[in-house]
Amino acid sequence: MSTRTLEIVEVNRKRERKKILLQNKRRYDDRDLRRLSVKRTCEKKRLAEIRGPLKLVTRKEKKKKSFLAK
Repeated sequence: MSTRTLEIVEVNRKRERKKILLQNKRRYDDRDLRRLSVKRTCEKKRLAEIRGPLKLVTRKEKKKKSFLAK
């Protein structure tokens, strides 16, 4: 093999390695994001349980409120 082909092989090898490392990094980043989002939803659920059930406002009540505000 000439030195030129060796250089090309080396460059390609570096490029491949870089690509694989990037993929791995992306995979770990996704995993972290997923973990964070799960954490966030758990936190929201916990807060919702503490707060209790939401009071449902009917359309009639909404209209009444907006009418009184005018």
